Amino acid sequence: MPIAVVMIPNGVVPFILAHDTADLLLAGLRTLSCAPDLQDITLARNWLESLGELSGWFDHMRDLQAHLELAFVGRSPELPLGTITGWSLLELLI
Repeated sequence: MPIAVVMIPNGVVPFILAHDTADLLLAGLRTLSCAPDLQDITLARNWLESLGELSGWFDHMRDLQAHLELAFVGRSPELPLGTITGWSLLELLI
């Protein structure tokens, strides 16, 4: 299940979208008013990468968890590798 995290600069909360297929996720991203013209998945991935270190397109939840662990380890000594779960993931993003 692909997942997109959209952290808009100066945004209040992130957009977190998940869909059964990459095409459905792309369609969901296209509905965001902040999104540019996302003609294909490559453009969507590139746009997400341009938004900052927490934004991104992830093919699986485990990929997102690994991404967040790398982003937060070293900033928080009480957060060792392997401690991010699906629930704590949302807490980190909000």
